[in-house]
Amino acid sequence: FPSHDICQKKADEHQIRLLSRSVEQSPVAIVITDWSGIIEYVNPAFTSITGYTSIQAKGKNPNILKSGHTPESTYIELWETIYQGKTWMGELRNKKANGEYYWVSIAISPIYKNKELTNFVAVSEDITEKKRIVEDLIRAKNKAEESNKLKTEFLHNMSHEIRTPMNSIMGLTELLQEEITDKDALDKLQSIRYSADILLVIINDILDLSKIEAGKLTLEELDLRPQKLLEDVQTMLNDRAQARGLSLRIAAGEVPEHLLGDPTRIKQALLNYVGNAIKFTDRGFIEISCQTLEQTPEAALLRFSVRDTGVGIAPDELQRLFVTGKIG
Repeated sequence: FPSHDICQKKADEHQIRLLSRSVEQSPVAIVITDWSGIIEYVNPAFTSITGYTSIQAKGKNPNILKSGHTPESTYIELWETIYQGKTWMGELRNKKANGEYYWVSIAISPIYKNKELTNFVAVSEDITEKKRIVEDLIRAKNKAEESNKLKTEFLHNMSHEIRTPMNSIMGLTELLQEEITDKDALDKLQSIRYSADILLVIINDILDLSKIEAGKLTLEELDLRPQKLLEDVQTMLNDRAQARGLSLRIAAGEVPEHLLGDPTRIKQALLNYVGNAIKFTDRGFIEISCQTLEQTPEAALLRFSVRDTGVGIAPDELQRLFVTGKIG
């Protein structure tokens, strides 16, 4: 029996030395107080963080670290929590011995012996640098958002400024088309009108960008004629296609003659797709089409397509551009 007691005693002493070394070498600050909050022990990390030596801290209340920047309600909640036998966790802005402010993430727990409260142990980590990084990120985010807001407002105002004279050009072109009978002059006026239409689409793209960023983009319900829409796109871009030796054609499909929808948005999308197709197709043709996928007396689901004989999109880029998945 005496031999067993000695072995157990040595094992206990080994555990105590191991625990002591762990606390002494811990990178986080550890403070132990009595039940009233008077400091009885601090580890070297506490001294490294706060600047208070063990001799300076012992016998003092942890309020020597108070900076005046933490709300008093936080301390009230802290003491109420630990006196109820619970662990309090939170962040405090403290002050070092040299007057420098710093932030800590801290957990304070009560210690009991024979169900009697004897001590409190506080484990804290200096998070000043982490806080600074977060604050820098927030400032950068706010700056970026403000910059983006100014850019959006500029685009919105600029688009409106350009649209006013553009509408005048289009209006005057229409008046001249009604008055002039010379075929050559009419063809030139038609080219002006189509060019103005393309510019107006670009302006609408810019306006839409500003609306999307502001979360104010809405789709309209107007008279939508799918076949005429395809013909308009063909007319507007046919000259560009022919200049590159390409054929821009329409593939006939069974589609409703009249619908309600947003022809401007569809035309914008088709002009962008066909414009890209012309840009990246060296020879051959570009085909735009529309087909009915579903139709009821109340609605129709249409598919607008652009097909070309160009280089296409690299397979590894397809996944980045087009994401497929299930809804629900």
